[in-house]
Amino acid sequence: SSFLEGKVNRLFGRVTNVTAGTLTQGASADYTSGSYAHFSGVSTSATSVVEGQIRVPAIESQRYANRQVTFSCLVYQDTGSSKDYTVTIKKADVSDVFSALTTIQAGTATAVATGTNTRLTLTVSDMGACETGIAIEISAAVTGAITTKNFRISEAQLETGGTRSGFSSLPAEVVE
Repeated sequence: SSFLEGKVNRLFGRVTNVTAGTLTQGASADYTSGSYAHFSGVSTSATSVVEGQIRVPAIESQRYANRQVTFSCLVYQDTGSSKDYTVTIKKADVSDVFSALTTIQAGTATAVATGTNTRLTLTVSDMGACETGIAIEISAAVTGAITTKNFRISEAQLETGGTRSGFSSLPAEVVE
């Protein structure tokens, strides 16, 4: 139930009340990026939250300080019913320490139908002083226990401005 890094560049994940599952990087021609964060075989014992967290370190978050930004990503789940997803953008209270965070803005819940790729978008009019690092959380609320289900996050992109542009895939060595 604590954030742990998966085998996915800069993506951490957690699932509350989890009894099984893994966080790995999947690859598919279905996504512009060619890869995605894959919470696979997720089983929970009760109502839970499946949550990915993308971390932007302090050295990079400086470019977003006091600016308008737009975050977008594609999400997918196969639980058999719609799940509410929420995007929340937070700042690190201490440079590059992502255990103490302050919310900059939370989006409204978006129902994501089972078996569909759905684009989530959140625009923040002013990021304020976020030079200490940014954490972007993509949360899926799961009512009741589930067994061996899948959740994906792909094409995640944070950019300056008030509108989402097309997805631009960059190699990790360029991003980092």
